[in-house]
Amino acid sequence: MVESQTRTLAANPRILLYCSESKDAKDLVSQLSQKYVVIQTSRYRELEILGAKDVYAMMLIEIPRHEKAILKTLKFIFKRQPQSLVVMLNGLPEQSTLAAAFQLGICDYFPAPVNISLLIERIDVLLNEKRSEKI
Repeated sequence: MVESQTRTLAANPRILLYCSESKDAKDLVSQLSQKYVVIQTSRYRELEILGAKDVYAMMLIEIPRHEKAILKTLKFIFKRQPQSLVVMLNGLPEQSTLAAAFQLGICDYFPAPVNISLLIERIDVLLNEKRSEKI
């Protein structure tokens, strides 16, 4: 990797997005890609593989239908990547699942319908706070 590419990756944090392939997801990826390196998957198994393999500044995770499995996945992700910020999206989780997710370390939750502008603004704030903590 050449030096300019390395600087660009450092300047543009990596975001892992796990969500269904919908028009809203495409809009979100399009807008996020202007500022960040976005890796998207719609396969639950890939979420675990990518979460274990690469380092991400943030993960945006849509709550799957089998929401109980999300807690196991979050434990796995936080064990492998304690530095990653995690925001959960959509879904109608049970209060106990959402409370457990916050206890595990997620930093925010956006219920459906997700306001993409507000979500991107929140992502910017969270990542800027994370950057300033490192300085």
